[in-house]
Amino acid sequence: MNPPDRPALCAAPAAAGRMYGLDLLRILAIALVVGVHLSAQITESAAAGTPAAAFGCVLGVFCSACINLFVLLSSYFLCQSRFSFLHWFRLWAQVLVYGFVIVTFITLRLFSPFSGDPAAIPYDAFWESFAALFPLSSSQYWFFNVYTVFFFLSPFLAKLARALTQKQHFLLVLVFLWFGSFGTEFAQWFDKDAFRFGMGYRVLWFIALFFCGAYLRFYGSAEPSRRKFLAGAGGYVLAMSCLSLWALWLQGHTFRPFGYPAADTHLHYNQPFTVIGSLCLFYAFVHLSVRRAPLQRALRWGARHCFAVYLIHSNFYFAMYYVAAFSPLKNASDMPFARLAAALAGYWLLLVLGCMLVDSCRTALFRLLRLDRLIDRCGEWVFRALSAGADRLFTLTQRIENK
Repeated sequence: MNPPDRPALCAAPAAAGRMYGLDLLRILAIALVVGVHLSAQITESAAAGTPAAAFGCVLGVFCSACINLFVLLSSYFLCQSRFSFLHWFRLWAQVLVYGFVIVTFITLRLFSPFSGDPAAIPYDAFWESFAALFPLSSSQYWFFNVYTVFFFLSPFLAKLARALTQKQHFLLVLVFLWFGSFGTEFAQWFDKDAFRFGMGYRVLWFIALFFCGAYLRFYGSAEPSRRKFLAGAGGYVLAMSCLSLWALWLQGHTFRPFGYPAADTHLHYNQPFTVIGSLCLFYAFVHLSVRRAPLQRALRWGARHCFAVYLIHSNFYFAMYYVAAFSPLKNASDMPFARLAAALAGYWLLLVLGCMLVDSCRTALFRLLRLDRLIDRCGEWVFRALSAGADRLFTLTQRIENK
């Protein structure tokens, strides 16, 4: 994610000229995250072999580029930015606030679709609220946990990327894509994660995408071009269409090459077609120019609040007791296609804009109460404390070594 403008202590200066095309891509990526979850609701409620099930499958495929896009966006900026602990600390504070408020709000039964039925809450309310105060250790959000490790590795990865020649960097990208995507996909025929890339859910895959994003930043063009935008968008549609056909075929067949049970791999983030589609879509939006001032303001607002969409709608309790409980997609098989598409579009838009508006109110409240300044001061204090501790530990190791 694009580090903000901050003093030298914690962040790098922004690049000259804001890339509004990437702001739009950031908003699109979070919308695709919501789309993945809504597609799962459709496929779970629709009977196999029905048009609704096929629609849910194709929707999930086209939305599966979401995580790759977020990591590519982060990599594109992190590879040329100074390390910003404060940027990460703000994200951590958002995770803590939303996690604690949502969990406490629901576990205390202030309002919930299950009408206060204690049996409906699977865990002890007190300990769930307590765990929300430690979002990393309790692993409330898998993406943020993996992103945290990736973020703290990014300055070292950037240093390595800058030290490579263009050919060396290109070959490194090929190595990562071969073992992390194409080789991993072939290994799925044996029902194995042979190279331990975790189907795109692990830090190793995020590192692979870092070098892809860094290569595009160092050696790619960012000049506005309608032709390149259309070429990239067309590549995304073509790649995801091919993957959709493969996924639809898998629905009606038991694919057992070499006698092994094949895993359903078409929604994994490191699936080759997903990777190709992600890179194509990223390439397209790098070359997109947005010049109208009102639209630029809207994109800045949306990009600023899109992380909250992920935190709110994918929270375990909120997703279970609100997003799923009130979903109009629960009876997808019984709905005409036009009605299903309209319900999907409306609910999709409601979730994205609703979460952004909630975060906009939270931001205004934090600014009014000066909590944003408090968070920044705490972040700066933690950063100085950790830096001082690391310096002392390094000095101690040097003394031991020299004795």
